[in-house]
Amino acid sequence: MCTPTAQDYFSHVRHDDPGIGATDRLLRNCRQPVQIVPCKVAGLKISDQIFRKKPNEPGVSVDLECLLQKEGLSWEHQYGAQPDTLAMVAVTAQQARHVSAGVAHTPKPEQPELAPRASSRANPYHGEIIGDISRSNGRELSRQAVVLRCDL
Repeated sequence: MCTPTAQDYFSHVRHDDPGIGATDRLLRNCRQPVQIVPCKVAGLKISDQIFRKKPNEPGVSVDLECLLQKEGLSWEHQYGAQPDTLAMVAVTAQQARHVSAGVAHTPKPEQPELAPRASSRANPYHGEIIGDISRSNGRELSRQAVVLRCDL
């Protein structure tokens, strides 16, 4: 399906985009120690913190895998796009919609003024899981996430 309509990255108004199909995967770069943590039993644990948005942002940043695929790229193209990335996980748009206000395509322009721990490069694959995600919904989404790569 993958026919999203780009929404303004700088606007705080977002709407769920039906052009992002239910089975389209949303990719999230993870940082340690908060978003992905070592676990004695399972080797690693995806924290519910991974799907927490910052108070001043309209959603949780993700990359839309279907847009990468349209250009002949795999999810690996975006691995490490954020500084200090140690893992990448994926959830489906349907899973994200179940616990949030929806999913949007918000292409990110180049922002050279950003701090060193943030990516300043343009990202045409950028999207967001929009709205607030409760703590229990964040836990549910983190349990459903599939680890694509982990360098712990």
